This record gives sequence, C-alpha cells and structure tokens, in this order.
Amino acid sequence: MSRNTSRSYLMVSSDGTSYSKLIDVKEIPATGQAPNMLDDTTLSSDAHTYIPDIEDSGGGLEFTSNYTLENVEALEAVAGEEKYYGIWYGASESTSGGTTTVTPDGHEGKWNFKGILSLWSDALSVGNVHDLKFSIAPTTKVERVKSA
Repeated sequence: MSRNTSRSYLMVSSDGTSYSKLIDVKEIPATGQAPNMLDDTTLSSDAHTYIPDIEDSGGGLEFTSNYTLENVEALEAVAGEEKYYGIWYGASESTSGGTTTVTPDGHEGKWNFKGILSLWSDALSVGNVHDLKFSIAPTTKVERVKSA
C-alpha cells in the first residue's frame, strides 16, 4: 500500500547510533538521482553502449522548514560540523493519561548518512509563510538502512 508523506522526519545523531528529531521540516529532498551514463562504445559496435557512473546524491540535500527562532538555533547548533543524519519514514504512537505521544521510528524506511549542514533564510514575499532553508552536504553515501 502507498504511504502519504505525513510522519516523515529529519533525524540527527552525534554517534550514528542514537538519533533524535532535529526539527520539523516541510520539504525533504530526493536522496539521490539517476546516475550519469559513461559511454563504453567501441569502434566495433553498431550502437552506443553505456555503464552507470558512481552514485551521486545530486549535491547538497536541500530542506525547507518554518522560520522560527527555535529552528534557527537548533540548526545553528549542528551547522558546520560533520554529523550523522537520517531521513526516516514512519512513527509509533503511545497514549498515556489521555496524552498521545508520536515517536519517529523509521519503520517505513530509513536513509542515513553523514554530512555538514548549512542554513539561510529564504526570500520573503507578501502573503507567504517565512521559510527557513538549509542543506546538508553528504560526506558519505546516503544509504537505506535495512531491517535486521
């Protein structure tokens, strides 16, 4: 069954084992792109043939969130340093005393990598929400975490 994009999270970790939600995000980028094709055609060939180049994230992974001072400060706390990041899909719910708690758990998919975050304020215009933009430059391969 298909899933909608609700309950999708950007996670952060200092050690790659214990992750927490960094901030709520409005937009998560693609975690890769189709590979470039390398032409390996020979002069004996009657058609071009190709092999895929190495994987490419497409550059910095650009995210969007709401501009709040709390979000700015949370991002500034990790900006410029290599950290572990995760893009997680899915969360569990628990209810206690009439209060429901939603905890990101990635049970519908996890993509983890190391990277360096940069942030900036997006352009402003009349009649719009003020967005905060940031990107994470991957310093490792963005890999899907497979369930054990």
